[in-house]
Amino acid sequence: MFTHLIARLVQQGFPEYSLLVILLVPVVTTLVSLFRYVVGWRSLSIYTTILMVFALFQLAQTPQGTDIFSGTIQGLIFMSSIFAVGFPLHSFSKDIRLHYVSRISIIITLSTMAILTAAILIIQTGVTLFNPNAPLSLVILVMTMDVFIKNYIRKPSTKTLIYFAQTIGVAYVVFVLISFKTVQQSILTYPEIILATLVLNFIIGRWQLLRLTEYFRFKSINIKDTHDTQHDSTSA
Repeated sequence: MFTHLIARLVQQGFPEYSLLVILLVPVVTTLVSLFRYVVGWRSLSIYTTILMVFALFQLAQTPQGTDIFSGTIQGLIFMSSIFAVGFPLHSFSKDIRLHYVSRISIIITLSTMAILTAAILIIQTGVTLFNPNAPLSLVILVMTMDVFIKNYIRKPSTKTLIYFAQTIGVAYVVFVLISFKTVQQSILTYPEIILATLVLNFIIGRWQLLRLTEYFRFKSINIKDTHDTQHDSTSA
């Protein structure tokens, strides 16, 4: 039934790329959940991570397909430019008496100017990296980076920075995974795969074992004997 529905959409001229993106949404959410509960990479927000994944994915689109290198480099350049402007502005604006929305609007405006400056520099270098058909991706990056910066300003700590790094790390890993042509073709050919994500999410949702990162974290703990030697000696 589901496969028939997808086939009918294609027959009626529904764009293949749009269909791919829609089908990728449950796959991406499942991967983010997998990294959170099985791998142990904790992100600030599932919504922020998902938006970052698709922003990178859109930036990587070329007439020949998905260019992982292009999406990775562009994401790093644009996020770096936003951070370089956003962090100082958020810090300095705390001492200025402005309404909250007006303050955020000023910061977003200047962050947008930073993105445009970065885009100009990329184009002037002669390197074909910038995807002119992905303006919404840049808007998403501005919004997500603003969330990161505001969280750090409110709760400055090493743990918050670790969460930032893990959020970006999860977004990049998931972006790379969904960028492989084999993955995209499999999802378009067998769209019922997204139904399997329901089962996988149920399994992940009931995960009770140690996360992979916790095995490395607690690797120094080596329990050779399950008996309590102190209790045994006392009882003896």
